[in-house]
Amino acid sequence: MKSTLLYLCLLISSSVSAKQNKEIISCTHIQVCNALKFVMGENSNFFIKNLINNQHEDPHHFEPSVGDIKALMKADFLVLPPHTLQPWLKNIERKRSSQKKTYQIIEKNSHFWLDHNSLCSVISQVSAMLPTKVVDVDKSCHNTKKHKLSIKLKKYVFILLHDSMGTYFKELSLRYVALKGHGHLESYTTSSLKNILKIKKNNANIVWIYEKQIPIPESLTQYVSKTDTIIKINTLGRLGTSPFEVLNQINKELGKL
Repeated sequence: MKSTLLYLCLLISSSVSAKQNKEIISCTHIQVCNALKFVMGENSNFFIKNLINNQHEDPHHFEPSVGDIKALMKADFLVLPPHTLQPWLKNIERKRSSQKKTYQIIEKNSHFWLDHNSLCSVISQVSAMLPTKVVDVDKSCHNTKKHKLSIKLKKYVFILLHDSMGTYFKELSLRYVALKGHGHLESYTTSSLKNILKIKKNNANIVWIYEKQIPIPESLTQYVSKTDTIIKINTLGRLGTSPFEVLNQINKELGKL
């Protein structure tokens, strides 16, 4: 029994020591952290640390605590997402010491993990900022099933409750309407609601793509018919998984149609 406890203590101690010997790369969004981990692989000289543990919260609505801000100012190596995803980080970036490493990801689609080309662009940016990497970025980014899915799904029209998914459905050459609104599902523009009515009038095969983690307002559910298909996707993703997880989840659900 004593020998077993001693072994466990040594194992934990060696694990902590290994982390302490690695350079820490800090990130503020789970998909940036996932991209870093993806590029560097398991056996890296770097340890990825997510400073903002809000993986179940919309990044647009997140408000940092005093502790969060102190941790971000203190981090030696910090990788930030596109400004439009977490706008409050602009002040952090400006105020950080020039002696510390600060990298800003530049991408038009702030929800880059919902769009294949944007995700590959971010992975390339992450790869360029790191001194060591183990993943062949080009090979990984071309390894998808999007072309196989396209032909099968031509008969459907997709209503996307997250407009950032529109770019990916365009890549797939699918017919879709990406709803635009104010905030996340708080209210939608009049033109978006009119588009729903127009599409439902002219098409029988309607598929709604919901965000699993965000409730659907009653004002929108009135447009959903019993014959419509509903697909629910966790569009935030999960920390510690592949940055392609959400796209793979979308592909998997589309493959079931």
